[in-house]
Amino acid sequence: MPIVTRRPGLVPAALAALVLAAGAVARAEARRPDSRRQATRAPLVPLEQVDPTIRQALAYATADNFLGRPAAGYVDGICRLTPGAARALARAQAILAQDGLALVVWDCHRPAAASRDFVAWATAPEAPPESEPEPARARRLRHHPNVPRAALLPQGYIAAHSGHTSGAAVDVGLWRPADGTLVDLGTPFDFFDPRSAHGAAGVEPGAAAARRTLAAAMRAAGFRPYRSEWWHYTLRARD
Repeated sequence: MPIVTRRPGLVPAALAALVLAAGAVARAEARRPDSRRQATRAPLVPLEQVDPTIRQALAYATADNFLGRPAAGYVDGICRLTPGAARALARAQAILAQDGLALVVWDCHRPAAASRDFVAWATAPEAPPESEPEPARARRLRHHPNVPRAALLPQGYIAAHSGHTSGAAVDVGLWRPADGTLVDLGTPFDFFDPRSAHGAAGVEPGAAAARRTLAAAMRAAGFRPYRSEWWHYTLRARD
């Protein structure tokens, strides 16, 4: 039988090569922080498959929003959520039905391209009031009459990285199935102003009570509110 002679240092050198390779893989993964989250995140489902009774009016898929046009990344008006968020929203709908109320959703999963679109709009210069086009003026008065556009990002009304991209956050309001009317919640959706905060002063008592009703149902279903916006809720236990 031939005798195989091992050269000194061959095994340590091989081990060193393996260690270097493993380090390179680890560094590559570290540069891709979303890769593992995307692999384990539950796939999004259309809300209608879980609860078709929830009214859908996705604002950013239309021109009826602060941009005045559809936001980047929205290809349809379908609300998509993680399965857990969709089921939780169905629970909130069942709670509200006991009071003759129902949910309307204005935003669900938000494409990352839309968040970038929002930031680009928020950081673009505004036209001076004397030359502001009438459509832009109407949108400003509806969505942020008291907060300059340049302050919307620093004050948290627009976010560079939104929880909506996870599919576990929703923007919701209330309506009455009996007559089809929206419930007054004190301000319009996407009204970037201190009056939109939970517990804000100066909100008419009936609207303040409606906010509390919405918040109670959403909390009971497993959502937590965003302090500055009465319409924004995020699922507490993400799936």
